[in-house]
Amino acid sequence: MDDLTRSSETGGVADTKAPAESVRTAYRCPECGSTDRLAVAVVAWADLEQDGEDWETVLLGANGPDGDTEFTDESAAYCAGCGHYGKVRQFSTDRAK
Repeated sequence: MDDLTRSSETGGVADTKAPAESVRTAYRCPECGSTDRLAVAVVAWADLEQDGEDWETVLLGANGPDGDTEFTDESAAYCAGCGHYGKVRQFSTDRAK
């Protein structure tokens, strides 16, 4: 899997297929250095559907109202390689040392 990247063209949305010239930020686990087992908490749109007295959410898939899911530098991040948790900004290779 390619490095997780974020480009200005996608408004901060993870995009691993972005052309090299549009790549702004790459991500790597600050603990173990992994780039291929990272996860982030994202904001996504979902339909609310009522089933009797219960309510369920049905994700609109990758094509929500604005066509994407989003995360910020303050979103939760996790490395499945070593179990390290933190914020996305801590996983950024562009962060200040």
